Amino acid sequence: MSAPMSRKWKVVLIVSAALNLFLIAVIATAVIKGPPPRDRGLATAPFSMPWASHVLGKDTRSMAREIFRSHFPEFTGVREALLADSRNLAKILGEPQFDRAKFESALSHLQDNTDAALRANHTAMVDFAEKITPEQRAELAHAIEEFVDHRERRFRHWQERREKRRREDAD
Repeated sequence: MSAPMSRKWKVVLIVSAALNLFLIAVIATAVIKGPPPRDRGLATAPFSMPWASHVLGKDTRSMAREIFRSHFPEFTGVREALLADSRNLAKILGEPQFDRAKFESALSHLQDNTDAALRANHTAMVDFAEKITPEQRAELAHAIEEFVDHRERRFRHWQERREKRRREDAD
């Protein structure tokens, strides 16, 4: 026959069980939520082929993929330039002495490459829009209108909240 459990061991077991439940909850949450969403860049903007293909459905994805592959070297070059620009900006910011002219020049270079990325995206979108049917173009136009309306509502809401905070702060 075993001796009854002491109060100290009961506390240790309860704390251990609580820690185990906490760890299980943390792991389960990570598994259920999955990894954090990746930055999709221009792919989530209207007037981009990935967004348009998502709006129009699966039947346009193979065409979009084909168009994207035809523009792939252009996208890759721009992506590499943007990464290099970002690293250069980080390097300039990390220097002990801030050089305004150097930083402005690097930002200007980044803007040029960002514009090149947008041009490449728009060129691919023109190729895509040229190949879809008039009905699909009308559906895409409607989706863009909804997107713009949603953004406008968000902006108006943000403006109203900002004005309300300003009035409250003034009082």
